[in-house]
Amino acid sequence: TYIINTDWSKENGNNNWMMWRSNTVDPSNPYADGKWRFALFDVDAGGKKDVTTDLLSNMNKQEKWSSFSTIFYKLCENQEFIDRFYNRAKEIIQINFAPARMKTIIDDYAAQCKPWVEKTYTRFSLSQVYDEKLGIMRHFYNNRPEHALKQLAEFCGKK
Repeated sequence: TYIINTDWSKENGNNNWMMWRSNTVDPSNPYADGKWRFALFDVDAGGKKDVTTDLLSNMNKQEKWSSFSTIFYKLCENQEFIDRFYNRAKEIIQINFAPARMKTIIDDYAAQCKPWVEKTYTRFSLSQVYDEKLGIMRHFYNNRPEHALKQLAEFCGKK
């Protein structure tokens, strides 16, 4: 919900995410422990919406109950889960999505990709909007934390 990737709710709410676990425990493999894991992919629809959008509280406004939102809202009936979710999500917002960190990541990837993007624009006669799109991403990640933290606190009853 942080990056406001609304694309996940298409296809009856079961698009661009998966849950998995290993059926066999293998001590030599940290991911083969039988625990459920969540993976989100194809997130190009995220990171460019209005930074004030509250997807956390509005996952089901389209009246498409996905197995993800069903599981999540059932877990939210447990106060211990809410407390742990709040603390971990807050930590991720403040550390992983810290504006200075995100700016560095975006700038590094942009510098690496720019020559290839320019070749693609030239090859397919596309308009060059690369820097404009980067500006949108920079704005989003610079301004999102304030709103996301407020929405998280309200959702978890931590106002």
